[in-house]
Amino acid sequence: MYFGANRCMPVLKDQTGRTISIDKIPHRIISLVPSQTELLFDLGLNEEVLGITKFCVHPDEWFHTKKRVGGTKQLKIGHHSPASPRSHHCQ
Repeated sequence: MYFGANRCMPVLKDQTGRTISIDKIPHRIISLVPSQTELLFDLGLNEEVLGITKFCVHPDEWFHTKKRVGGTKQLKIGHHSPASPRSHHCQ
């Protein structure tokens, strides 16, 4: 990991070798992985997380309050526009 031109946000490589540059802190997140959903909750990102998948059953509070975006293979992200997430947490 290294930092981009603004020296504030990291530049990463994903598992396929693509470079991912994040130009600012994401404020609209849809989490697609249950373990990452729990991490986002633990980090206190309640306002930033707009949606989760039907497989994200923990934490219980989010299970009952966050919008569902389908499953991990059949997402319905466009359905939740104007949320326009800047980050999709996947594994």
